[in-house]
Amino acid sequence: MTGQPAEEGPELPSKSYYRAQSDVRDAAGFSCVRTLSGHSAHSGAVTALRFVSADVNRFISGSEAGTASMWDVESGKVIATVENDSKKKEESGAITGVDVGQGADVIVTSDDNFKAKLWDLRTPKVPVHVFNGHTHVATSCSFAPTG
Repeated sequence: MTGQPAEEGPELPSKSYYRAQSDVRDAAGFSCVRTLSGHSAHSGAVTALRFVSADVNRFISGSEAGTASMWDVESGKVIATVENDSKKKEESGAITGVDVGQGADVIVTSDDNFKAKLWDLRTPKVPVHVFNGHTHVATSCSFAPTG
């Protein structure tokens, strides 16, 4: 170590527990650059977050309220939102994990209702497929790498 200052890295969103917002932070100093909030679908804590790998200006966040939203970092606006539909009062449907597929139109979510769901953001009202059969909370999800 020579005492050289650290190189500045990209801006990264961070999970904001206990608040319905996501903070964009500088990777080098972790200082808050922008706070993304105010979207009515994200009530409750932000519980999961993933960058769109090909585009660092967009990321997906999941919430305790059972929603997952694609955000545009530059504008601070939500591009699309999907929502778990818990019919039973004892099921919260909180999102526990998110991932973004190639092209950023398809996402996968995992939730505390023992399910993983595949969504197409171009038609976000209902999941494309629901993966049932988990015997416990699905705590994370991921697309398989390609190439």
